[in-house]
Amino acid sequence: MKYKTKRKVKCIFCLLICTLIFTRFTFAWEIVVMTGDWKPFVSSELAEYGFLTVVVSKAFQAVGVKTDIQFAPWTRCEAAIKHGKSLVTFPYSITEERSEFAYFSDSIAKSRTVFFYNRQKRKTFEYTGLDNLGSLLVGGIRGYFYIPQLKKAGLSIDYSENENDAFKKLLYGRVDLVLLNELVGWKIINTFDSDQVNVFASSKSAFSINELRLMVSKKHPGADEHLKLFNKGLQIIKTNGVYRKIFTKFKIPEPVGNFE
Repeated sequence: MKYKTKRKVKCIFCLLICTLIFTRFTFAWEIVVMTGDWKPFVSSELAEYGFLTVVVSKAFQAVGVKTDIQFAPWTRCEAAIKHGKSLVTFPYSITEERSEFAYFSDSIAKSRTVFFYNRQKRKTFEYTGLDNLGSLLVGGIRGYFYIPQLKKAGLSIDYSENENDAFKKLLYGRVDLVLLNELVGWKIINTFDSDQVNVFASSKSAFSINELRLMVSKKHPGADEHLKLFNKGLQIIKTNGVYRKIFTKFKIPEPVGNFE
């Protein structure tokens, strides 16, 4: 009887140790991940903060890192990375300027950026190059990747702090074009009154198709380690099918994903 009791205690102790080890492996530590509102990719108003937030969280979770998602304006997210006040933000495209202060992860999704226009102002519009936009006022969102390109081309730019404001300007004819991700743009347009939705149209030809990535501050301690961990976790969820299941669950078009 005494032997059985000792054996039982020993089994309970081993079980407790295994539980502690498993728990520690599941979430070795927690990091703050900054992002902004960009429906349907990510938003504080979406279920689970949007499909791309789930991708990032699941990738980190696969390597034992828990995420604390915090929302802020996009310009603040980028500034926090630039000055080393935050470790990670997403989703961002690689630019020459950002590469000076940040590392970038493997691709988490693709962004197709197009021009939106007001059909009451012009019957049609197709993008053929920045050289052909000289007389048009382009509505751009402050902090977006394309701003340096528009400036370099000498275009007239009207800045908005957010996408909704840019589309209101387009609706009332205050700008000629708005440059934005195709999914994001139509998501915003569909929040307008039904008679206003038909006013908008988008170019069939894309301004760009960019890879969206995690952006990691070069100034932050542990940047290399976290970047390697994230890329490893991302590959894990792509290999085991979790990545594809996220896209299916949120009904995101397959071309938006990077399944390789």
